Amino acid sequence: MNCRGKRRRSPCWAWLLAAVGLFVLGSCEPQPQTAADPPLVQVGDEVITAGALRQYEQNLPTAFHAVASEAAAQREHLQSLVDRQLMLLEAGNKGYRRMPELRTELVQRANKKLIYQVTAEYITRQVEVTEGDLLQEYEEADLGWMVRPARVLCATEEEARKVVRELEQGADFAALAAARSLKAATEKGGDLGHFFGPEDVAPVLQEVIFDLPVGGISAPIRTVEGYEVLTILDRYRLPFDRLKEQLATKVRRRKWKARHLEYLEELKKKDSLSQSIASDPKALSDTLLLREGRRQGFDQNAEFLAWKDAKYEELLIRQLRQREVVDLLPPPSEEEVQQYYEAHIEGYSVPGAVYLTEVLLNTREEAVDIRRAAEAGQSLEDLAHNHSVRPRTDPGHGHMHVDQDGHMVIYALQGSPYYSLFQRKERQQVGQIQGPVELDGKFAVFRLDEPIEPHQIPFAKVRKHVRRQVKLKHARRAFEVYIDSLRKVYAGEVKWFDEHLAGLNTGNTR
Repeated sequence: MNCRGKRRRSPCWAWLLAAVGLFVLGSCEPQPQTAADPPLVQVGDEVITAGALRQYEQNLPTAFHAVASEAAAQREHLQSLVDRQLMLLEAGNKGYRRMPELRTELVQRANKKLIYQVTAEYITRQVEVTEGDLLQEYEEADLGWMVRPARVLCATEEEARKVVRELEQGADFAALAAARSLKAATEKGGDLGHFFGPEDVAPVLQEVIFDLPVGGISAPIRTVEGYEVLTILDRYRLPFDRLKEQLATKVRRRKWKARHLEYLEELKKKDSLSQSIASDPKALSDTLLLREGRRQGFDQNAEFLAWKDAKYEELLIRQLRQREVVDLLPPPSEEEVQQYYEAHIEGYSVPGAVYLTEVLLNTREEAVDIRRAAEAGQSLEDLAHNHSVRPRTDPGHGHMHVDQDGHMVIYALQGSPYYSLFQRKERQQVGQIQGPVELDGKFAVFRLDEPIEPHQIPFAKVRKHVRRQVKLKHARRAFEVYIDSLRKVYAGEVKWFDEHLAGLNTGNTR
């Protein structure tokens, strides 16, 4: 069967990897053949049964499940299993099984798996996180605070200290921000426009603003923009339920580290260690866990041994393909790389600048009200001016520019929270009021003002990637030719039981 036929749904190498994955994911233990599990093909001494084919098809990506029962598809899948055995025969005949580097790599992979199994059994599964643990973390760490700051940005520390002195003497913060700030938000009195959590601000600011009370004044803080004097206009605390997932991750990580250290101390009592290992935390952990895995016999159970055999066969197949196919290919010419780029130009484009008008709100309820107002005829610009919590940015500042009326230009869509949203074509309707949509914990109502035009990435910037794609294309074609040659060489080693394969679709395998 020629794997380049029109019914072939994927390059042969991809199907063969799935065939390898079958034996890595499933059991490689020989199973007795029965009427319910008849032999379909024999390759040398190896027999591929109906059960092996079913398991292979179950491990295929979901998109292929619908066609798995078709006779033609079944034969293609079975051919992938046959091809796997042909490559193993060839690897054995060419001496690949005697390569010490493959055995070394197998030992390294087996050790990693053994360490993982011991870790899962005696550390990860011993860690329990309760509701009480989460509540205790929430209260003791005083988590969940959101603050709405305002600032005066100064060029020098001395100017910032003068601002602090005037504020301490009773000066109005908003007035000082309008008069003295390098980036005065005059209509908002230095108000940065929305609430921030700890993850939203630089570490140098985290240490200050979350300890400030409402109305408190900070000392000058040096940032990348200059020297800032901050005050807190408002603050609130996120409810416990909103933070549960975050808290669980934090508590589980801490408990896991504690259990890991505790378990290593238990293992140290069982083993004598060299000074070099004992002084290296990573080597110490790996050595102790590996020894315990062997002591417990994890490396001798049937599942582990089956995985190890299958992994070795996978390494053999990959090495055979690399040496007999990939390494023999000439490098693609510059002309061919350029032609591939031009033929696939749609794949080397990114969205250009995005122009939209947005109103960003703290809650979904507010956003729903804003959308209703916009659909009732109110100007989205007026609604943004009066209600949006999106801070204004100056042109050329970061990946986007936002003015006081909600007009937004996103220069680099891939770096924006809108990126995943605009992957959907229905979101690209110009002039349509859309939302609310959640963006980084807030809710946006927006209107796309201009079509999103693709921007072609210059060839020079993607040349290396294009070259890799051309190499992959050559490798796929060469591999198909190579597999065809193995089928001819080993034709006498392959016996098909067509009557059993036909019986799979009729329900009669006797």
